[in-house]
Amino acid sequence: MPSPKQFEPASGTRDFLAAEFERREYAFSTIRAVFSRYGFQPLQTPAFERLDVLTGKYGDEGDKLVFKILRRGEHEATGEADLALRYDLTVPLARAAAAYGSQLPSPSREPASA
Repeated sequence: MPSPKQFEPASGTRDFLAAEFERREYAFSTIRAVFSRYGFQPLQTPAFERLDVLTGKYGDEGDKLVFKILRRGEHEATGEADLALRYDLTVPLARAAAAYGSQLPSPSREPASA
């Protein structure tokens, strides 16, 4: 007989049934529309980063937030990790800004003329 835990999503995650999903999507679409109206553009970065990019930036406490992704393929047997799930958007945003800075719009604006 399956245990009740078997049907629970992984720790830190949850399921959204249709009604709640639709309310969330409505809220997110409203936020996106307002951001767009004021000239903000979307940016999407991968859910994972190279491990060396995420570790060592915030000391031991920050390193504890990293969920490592074990290597696959020929390196699988080593048990080493070279990728990790990002825990916030600070590092990916900084990486993307460094990589694509000249292609990104400036966050400053000209004052509206009277």
